[in-house]
Amino acid sequence: MTGGMSATVVRGISNSREHLLKFAFTRSRVVLKAFGVAAVTSLCMMLVATSAHAAWPKAVTGPSQLATDADGKVFVAATGQDKIFEYSPAGTQLLGVGSNGTSGGQFKVPKGVSVETGGAIFVADTGNHRIQRLFPNGSFQTEWGSNGSALGNFKNPAALTIDNGGNLFVADTGNDRVVKCNAWGWCGSQFTYAGAGGIESPQGIAVDSAGNVYVSDTGNSRIIKSSPTGSLLAIWSGPGAADGLLSGPTGLDVDAAGATYVADTGNNRIQKLNTTGNFVQKWTGPGVGTFAGPTGVAVDTSGSLFISDTGHNKGRADRWRSHSRRPHWRRWHRWTHRPDRTRRSDRPRRWRQQ
Repeated sequence: MTGGMSATVVRGISNSREHLLKFAFTRSRVVLKAFGVAAVTSLCMMLVATSAHAAWPKAVTGPSQLATDADGKVFVAATGQDKIFEYSPAGTQLLGVGSNGTSGGQFKVPKGVSVETGGAIFVADTGNHRIQRLFPNGSFQTEWGSNGSALGNFKNPAALTIDNGGNLFVADTGNDRVVKCNAWGWCGSQFTYAGAGGIESPQGIAVDSAGNVYVSDTGNSRIIKSSPTGSLLAIWSGPGAADGLLSGPTGLDVDAAGATYVADTGNNRIQKLNTTGNFVQKWTGPGVGTFAGPTGVAVDTSGSLFISDTGHNKGRADRWRSHSRRPHWRRWHRWTHRPDRTRRSDRPRRWRQQ
């Protein structure tokens, strides 16, 4: 799919600015940025967040899916805070809006975010079973949808994306479908992909420059590619841990060259697929450990790659072990943090109505 706050940043070293990886921390790692997708071969071997780059995203709890705009700004759906954050390309917070609730401009476990050319922000307000449209300044503009299966209603929508023509595609997770709407809430069609045997709990969606739609068929651990009208074009991958296979994929994005980046959540990695769906590359984490259930990935127009390392925002030492079984994050933090136990798990699974 193509979020200030007090800083707590890990200090490390960088051998190359071109390979610079920025870490965002609040109680633990949140969002990572690599400059130049072509150069992130060594992404998994580096610990380079320096104090010179301490401005990058902090204090985001439960980061989910991400989006970028044409200016390189980054938008983060902060599920754990019921907020949407916007950051400049340099990491300065520009916007932080939302609170828990059901009124316009309030959210309940928002998981998806997307931005149109004019700057309007669209939010998959997952727990409220609706879509919200915000002005570029973050103020509430309009909303549509409620809990249901009729066209125009949703059940725990977890992702959305908008194309250059103003068509909004929503991964309607609980209804096992994709809903196509315009930018103002009129929803005219749905894609269930019967030719592929249907989809189950889709939790990621993106479009390419031609308007083709890519869906993370989370429950079936595969990617569905279709035309803008829902005609099935391809089925990529399948369940497994080998290169090119997936386990509960969630967020995804497509770059200008047509390559697809997938948050392979269950396998704790990011995978890159070429234009025909074949495996190209994978990243399992930076040098201090591995990813833990990443759920968001986005590529901006300059080729920078952003990742929501969602599981490590939980601050669980047992998910951040070295071979010596010593939690790496304890080398950098003197406090501990446990997630709100009242919230559902971020692990890929079928949504249940709240």
